[in-house]
Amino acid sequence: MTITAHGSSSEPSSLRVFVQQGGAECASGAAGGGAANAANEAARPGTTEVISETTSGAFNYAATYTPPAAGTYKVCAYSFRTGPVSSASSQVSQAFTVAEGPAPPAAGTPPGSGDSTSDVATTDKCVVPKLKGRTYKTARKRLHAAGCIVGKVIRPAKKKAAPLRPGGRRRILKVRSVTPKAGTVLKARGRVTLRLVYVTPKTASKNG
Repeated sequence: MTITAHGSSSEPSSLRVFVQQGGAECASGAAGGGAANAANEAARPGTTEVISETTSGAFNYAATYTPPAAGTYKVCAYSFRTGPVSSASSQVSQAFTVAEGPAPPAAGTPPGSGDSTSDVATTDKCVVPKLKGRTYKTARKRLHAAGCIVGKVIRPAKKKAAPLRPGGRRRILKVRSVTPKAGTVLKARGRVTLRLVYVTPKTASKNG
């Protein structure tokens, strides 16, 4: 992730930005002002300094930070004059949360199997959702949100996709049935077979 700091200083100042792991408040209230607060923050376990610059006028800095684990983090920024009087300072804090990533594929799972969408639920089981009547695209998303993956897909013959009559609307693929049935509990990333059917989209009536 990228941490940015931007603003403007009327005179030469020190800018120090830290990312602190955990929910504790940023260090503040030290007798030595901004320099002492920044030093106290730097000494905390789990704190990483990502930006250290001397600013004058408008500034815009960016740094890359990789969270070591899921949890709550806080960005602690300190700006203070570097002249004889360093007690005049400003402090800004901003919290963010890093969630757990999806579980790795099971051993022996072929690369690229199923759908590679990134919204796979973090769960230890798969509960087959109700998919009958859903479009193929929607069915895939719902399976992944439920902790499952697409298994075998049984499609009808392509000739059945043709319009029923000249000028008619082309049919679309929807789910006719699933195996195992909706509500079945499987292990995480359990495979679900989809049987599809071509359906003619409904058109709005003249009366609305």
